[in-house]
Amino acid sequence: MTVKQTIRKPRNLGLMLWYLVYRVPVLDKLTDAWVLKAREHCRMSSERYQKLQDPEYAIHWNRMRGRRQRRLEYYQENGSVPDGWSPPGPGEPDRSKQVAAMKLHRKLLAPKRALFRKMKQGKDKRFWAWHTKRYLRSRKIRNRAERLAELDVLEALMFERVLADKLTLEDFQDLGSIIEMDRKQSKKGHKSKKA
Repeated sequence: MTVKQTIRKPRNLGLMLWYLVYRVPVLDKLTDAWVLKAREHCRMSSERYQKLQDPEYAIHWNRMRGRRQRRLEYYQENGSVPDGWSPPGPGEPDRSKQVAAMKLHRKLLAPKRALFRKMKQGKDKRFWAWHTKRYLRSRKIRNRAERLAELDVLEALMFERVLADKLTLEDFQDLGSIIEMDRKQSKKGHKSKKA
């Protein structure tokens, strides 16, 4: 049995193929004008473009054509195609749920965690050092009941800091939202595997 060797896709070829799949309108055919526009987009010289037309890179061009064809078929069935998405081909896994989850994480959870990291370097550094250690310790607790109890204690201690004017109410709410997300994750738990 032989293993088929494929040439790794160069970065500028990947960018150009991405442009041809997702930036060229679905109903338009790939003309020389669109290819020229894509080449200008990724600053590719004509010599480089000619080299990337070699048969060794044909697999990447064929995949791009297949994606465009699947997008066209999806458009004809449904009337529109989401930007930056093409239906999976035969044998390809559908990763749309994972991509949606990553985008949601990037929009909601990542900014809160970044804010938490920035606030550690704020006014009361000793408090932030203490809070960080306590918060991270609570994340390592595996027992759900103990973890929820630890988060409750942490929230109560933060509220005491607010009453003593050592922590602003706005900072308390930001930290509380991070803790609330962890509390929801702890309540969900993991599904037990049936043997």
